[in-house]
Amino acid sequence: MNSIVIFEHELEGNCIAISDAHRLTHLNQVIKPKPEQELKVTILGHGLGVAKVTKASISEINLELTSSLNKPDAPEWHLIVGLSRPPTMKKILEHASCMGVTHFHFFCAKLSEKSYLDSKIWSDGKAEQAMIDGLAQSAHFWRAPKITHYKKIGELPRFEDFDRRVLSLSDGEQNPMKAIDKGKKLVLAFGPERGFTADEDQSFRSRGFQAVSLGPSVLRVEIAVFASLAQAQYLV
Repeated sequence: MNSIVIFEHELEGNCIAISDAHRLTHLNQVIKPKPEQELKVTILGHGLGVAKVTKASISEINLELTSSLNKPDAPEWHLIVGLSRPPTMKKILEHASCMGVTHFHFFCAKLSEKSYLDSKIWSDGKAEQAMIDGLAQSAHFWRAPKITHYKKIGELPRFEDFDRRVLSLSDGEQNPMKAIDKGKKLVLAFGPERGFTADEDQSFRSRGFQAVSLGPSVLRVEIAVFASLAQAQYLV
């Protein structure tokens, strides 16, 4: 946790009160805050700043915002992923949020397990917590990402006027990612753990998605996502 994520309802004027167990446990066991100590904070939807500890206990930590809020510019990046195992989805949500993804689009691909659409990760708050953990690690992005689910590929938006890329194994290593259009929003598409079918691959291409590859190896979904996002950050 490189920055403490603060929810809007926890901020009253310049005063902040943290009382949820997840952050309290980390703060008390790892950060071990003491009165007057200054900590980096991410105020969701508002920006980044610095806050001073005014009270620290097992049940509550109070802070006082001591700086103006910085709002770094960030491009709008969308991620399309075929539904995969919940642990894989959790990794993608956390680390892709850390790398700047603003919108997640999960769809039930032909080779996805249909039960993944009803996984508890979508209803017990774990998905949201994973994204918050990613923002805390980043200490740069300050807007909460959004999640949308789709039952099939045909329900996905058309993403017109986007720079569109799809990870495809059908072309081997002949299509490295090329420069990204800074004037457009970006959307990257990835298959589930068993990959896209040929029809799904072609469906994305017919929608104007450029096929890209990451070399000859078959990568785990989450590794392919992170590798592509890292490349994209240097190609904008």
